[in-house]
Amino acid sequence: SQEPLCSMCSSLTWQERLGGCLGCMALGYILSFGSFFRFKDLMMGDPAPFVVYATVGNIISLSGSFFLSGPTSQFKKMFHESRKTATLLYLGSLAVTLIVALIPFGSGVRGIKAMILVILLLCQYVA
Repeated sequence: SQEPLCSMCSSLTWQERLGGCLGCMALGYILSFGSFFRFKDLMMGDPAPFVVYATVGNIISLSGSFFLSGPTSQFKKMFHESRKTATLLYLGSLAVTLIVALIPFGSGVRGIKAMILVILLLCQYVA
């Protein structure tokens, strides 16, 4: 008894799976690349637009892989012993990045927030 999402994926044809994967990856890359148009905001002390676009783009790109093998199978592969540390670093940095970006901070800690967000974003790309 697989989860409902897995049963939906199993009824997709190979072409539909490939289309879903490519569509998510394309949208994710567009959002991630589009975040660089918000780099000026980052440099002016408002890191949220830059970081949120890049992070949401990464999440959507990752979701594209679910179409090919299904979510359960993909998570099993991601949490294989050889990939577990990188997966935890990646997923953790995605979550913490969004939390830090969306929580309002006082104006006195904006520079620190920007630095933390850039470090978290680098963790996403390194993992």
